[in-house]
Amino acid sequence: MKSSTPLITVVIPVYNGAETIQRAILSTLSQDYPNYEVLAVNDGSTDKTLEILKQIDSSRFRYISLDKNGGRSEARNTGVKNARGEYIAFLDADDAWMPNHLTSAIHHLSNRDSNWKATITSHLFFNGKKWKKIIHTKEGDLFKDILMVNVSLGAGSTLVIEKSIFDEIGYFKKGLSRNEDLEFMLRYLLKYKLGATSEISVKVHGHSSKPIGEEYLKAKKEYFKVFDEQIRSLPVKTQNKVYARQWLQVARAYSIEGNLKETINYLKISLKSSLLFSKYIPIFPFEGYFVIILNLFKSLLR
Repeated sequence: MKSSTPLITVVIPVYNGAETIQRAILSTLSQDYPNYEVLAVNDGSTDKTLEILKQIDSSRFRYISLDKNGGRSEARNTGVKNARGEYIAFLDADDAWMPNHLTSAIHHLSNRDSNWKATITSHLFFNGKKWKKIIHTKEGDLFKDILMVNVSLGAGSTLVIEKSIFDEIGYFKKGLSRNEDLEFMLRYLLKYKLGATSEISVKVHGHSSKPIGEEYLKAKKEYFKVFDEQIRSLPVKTQNKVYARQWLQVARAYSIEGNLKETINYLKISLKSSLLFSKYIPIFPFEGYFVIILNLFKSLLR
């Protein structure tokens, strides 16, 4: 019989996070869950991150310092391999938890069968101007929803997962500039179901800078390359919707910077795949299209 309070290792990868790492660590040390440890992995930082880690005085806390920067996947994998817990909980160095996070996640998994090995939690997302609530209403087989961008995972700070899973499906894939958490979660969902709590317990601090079209385009091309097999495993109609939604995001990034030519170009590419409607209210409003028009209008005013 499993313990009702299994040991959880909190893994915090950090690279040049001197401005936020203390906030992140302190949020873990204020958890109301009784049985956990905190492991920070300093990924070759060149700022004062290491100095701050050395100043943390708690019996729950320890850190590992890598000689050179290896990327988010390398840092997370190092944390998992050195974890003592039965479960792993991830937290990005620029985010923070509320005191109920670990308790909420473990409670959500405690009464599930062996098909449920992990959960994500609802969270607050700060876009640089205001906080937005991300409340999860779906759980289980979220494979298609993730590819369709219907689920905001925030897995880098909301995921709590059994450590044994890494020996079974492998670790985070190295060499990706983005989406390493999505790639891992899709591999997980090929075998298991994913829990999702409706209780908010994480504050995700998004970057306030605007997405740059060229960078977003590069990331999406990598996305299609990495997830080609997963996308093609879906019905053709669903595949088209995946491509439509992903290219629509590129058009939206260009619209934010006021690039009319590329906005129209990638909007046309999106529409060639599928016409998208709102996932909340069928038919009206069109999914994302109105936002693009609004972004272009704001750019024109500027």
